[in-house]
Amino acid sequence: MLQAMQAERSGLKSEFGIDYQSILTAREKALSVIELEGADKQMALLKRLPEEGLPLLRDTLTHWRANQRLMLIMVRWWLNEKPQRETLQLPYGMGDEIYRIMVTERNRDWAKRLNALPKGNYVVVVGALHLFGEQSLPEILRVSP
Repeated sequence: MLQAMQAERSGLKSEFGIDYQSILTAREKALSVIELEGADKQMALLKRLPEEGLPLLRDTLTHWRANQRLMLIMVRWWLNEKPQRETLQLPYGMGDEIYRIMVTERNRDWAKRLNALPKGNYVVVVGALHLFGEQSLPEILRVSP
């Protein structure tokens, strides 16, 4: 919720987000939409965070401006593809355990789900953090059988 508010204050509007626009386009073209995870799964994920997510909340509040800059970097990467010489530092409170739960495990679960789908053409929409690094969703899919 706080991140959504931060994005809105940065000029980003949820109704223009890629996920929402993709769903609208699919509906207009009468295409099926397959969720990689629903709201229930996302809530269960948040309940698994260490200390009930307190470190992530502290980070959000303590490093509000720095995290806002990181969010805008990720948006720029999404629009232009990641520049080769620029690296992304994790948001301050997202230590290894939280990153594993919020990003790596989800990427692995999604890759299994995607690999189990019938052969065909699909459009996959995920957040920018899931697109970069050794355990990114594209990398896991690339090396999976």
